[in-house]
Amino acid sequence: TATATATATATTEPPHNHNFPSHPCNSTTQTVTSRSIDIFSLGCVFFTTLIPNRHPFGEWYERESNILHNDSDTLANNLRPLLELTGGVEAHDLIRSMIHVEPRLRPTASRVCRHAFFWGGDKRMGFLCDLSDRIETLCLTAATAAANATASSTTASTVAESLALRIEQKANSIVGLSWEKNLDASFLQNATKRRVYDPTSVRDLLRMMRNKYHHFDELPPEVRESLGLTEDGAEGLIHYFGRRF
Repeated sequence: TATATATATATTEPPHNHNFPSHPCNSTTQTVTSRSIDIFSLGCVFFTTLIPNRHPFGEWYERESNILHNDSDTLANNLRPLLELTGGVEAHDLIRSMIHVEPRLRPTASRVCRHAFFWGGDKRMGFLCDLSDRIETLCLTAATAAANATASSTTASTVAESLALRIEQKANSIVGLSWEKNLDASFLQNATKRRVYDPTSVRDLLRMMRNKYHHFDELPPEVRESLGLTEDGAEGLIHYFGRRF
């Protein structure tokens, strides 16, 4: 929107005299629109905070054009540095949604506050552990239903298997050809001494992370120190895996 453009471009550029037309809408719509503009502006501030001296819509002289013309290629290129940060995937997802071209698709302030970008290590690790347990349950359900071989169990098996396999659809883009290559040898040796994992599977990566979190005390002190795992189990592991995936 024009108002969003003016707000976003004003964050780090010299002042300009923009005479944007007022929006012909009722007070309710104006309130909703104002909130979406605030979210848009906050998204730009978040980006500049994480990537100093940069703006998601480019240099000050091109921002207005990029915003108004929805230059998606330029935006994607400008947001790419976020992905190089620890926790950058979450930051990219949050900021991209906050500066969405459609105001109605931008998150509310409460949703922004609940975004995974703001989660601490315990909550992030807890979520990954719960996800791993859920996937294991779905796979067990699928196997049990398939063994029963009835019409209803076949349906249950298909649904459970479909849900479980969704996590693997983008495995190559998440873990590459083998997630083992991203882990230090000393850590990998300790993590796999009790169980064999499929290094091409997201499901198995999550299971390994979950198991290592629950058995963090079994990781030798010298291995923790060499890997920089000086923080508690959750924070240390989240940072360790976050730098690698």
